Amino acid sequence: MNKTLSNIRISPTNVIKEKIINLESRGKKIIRLDTIETNFKTPQNVKDATIKAILDNQTKYTTYSGILELKETVCRMLYDKYKLSYNASSNCLISCGSKHALFNSIFTLTDAGDEVLIIAPYWETYIEQVKIAGGVPIIIETQESNNFEPTEEELLNAINPNTKTIIINSPSNPTGRVYSKKTLEIIARVSKNSDLCIISDETMANFTYGGHVHIPIATLSKDAFERTLTIGSVSKDYSMSGFRIGFVCGNADTVRTMSMLQAQVTANPVSFSQIAAIEAWSGDQKPLFEMRSEFYKRKSLLEKGLQNMSGIRNVLGQGAVFLFPNISSYFGKMIAGKPIHCSQDFCDVLLENGIAIVPGNYFGEMYIENVRFSYSCATTEEITKAVGMIKSLLQ
Repeated sequence: MNKTLSNIRISPTNVIKEKIINLESRGKKIIRLDTIETNFKTPQNVKDATIKAILDNQTKYTTYSGILELKETVCRMLYDKYKLSYNASSNCLISCGSKHALFNSIFTLTDAGDEVLIIAPYWETYIEQVKIAGGVPIIIETQESNNFEPTEEELLNAINPNTKTIIINSPSNPTGRVYSKKTLEIIARVSKNSDLCIISDETMANFTYGGHVHIPIATLSKDAFERTLTIGSVSKDYSMSGFRIGFVCGNADTVRTMSMLQAQVTANPVSFSQIAAIEAWSGDQKPLFEMRSEFYKRKSLLEKGLQNMSGIRNVLGQGAVFLFPNISSYFGKMIAGKPIHCSQDFCDVLLENGIAIVPGNYFGEMYIENVRFSYSCATTEEITKAVGMIKSLLQ
């Protein structure tokens, strides 16, 4: 057995899923405020393009790095939105989802013993993929008081000669926060001065609210552009998580190496999924706009409900599909006859009463005072019901 793989952890959110399956098998109805999966249907134009591609026998191997038309579509999209100028042939790799793009990036940039900075709260996949690559994940614990954004001092204190890469994620899973331009400029400057590569996970870039704007770090300067790998996908934007199409854009030499890695691991992404992604990114964007509008309604409803509960603090979100409030005022108290000492206890009580959310310490050990709410899969009716149930439990 590979010793490296024997140390890989199963995602802690799977524990919640197993509990939900067990409860539902016994007839318990669970309101899903835990999952990142959306409850929207894949747009009809995308489904039609997929079916046509299959009927047209576009079901064979493609080039390992993805078909040129799709890479051109990605590059055109990034230019139209952010004025990022990539060459489709040399600066873009199509992958089997953003998680695959992330793996390609980490594995390509990381040698045995290299340190990779990961900003907490974090998506647990970052940690495990760095370990798979033989790297050492170094956690930067950000503070709630600073919007869960890293300070220059926190970054500098984490860097040493072994530090090679930093992973950033904005809009953030799990916090739902959007990095400010000031924070991104600090990250870009520190990365330049310490010669770090930047992996920027921007899979939730289209979901920002209330005047908050997503800024790709690669737009800040020529240097930031050269040292950044920008990652995105169709999964959330177009409710296409099962199609498994993502991308990474960046330095030509790095992209070439990633392409060689991908050729030996998965070969090309699914051929007809690539055709579907072309339609998603270049076709009618009304489904995306409608989804974003609905997410904003859900977010506002959930925020308002939680803000009316005096013991829940720091509720407001800025982007993605998450809220990451502080529930520590309930520590040392009883809820539904159960003692509450940490976010896990809080989440367990809610789950027993039909509401699934995620403990904050699943995204970094220090975040035991926070919980993650997701509004990607619950209807407004379900959110209203959940808010009422939580309020009753906490009274």
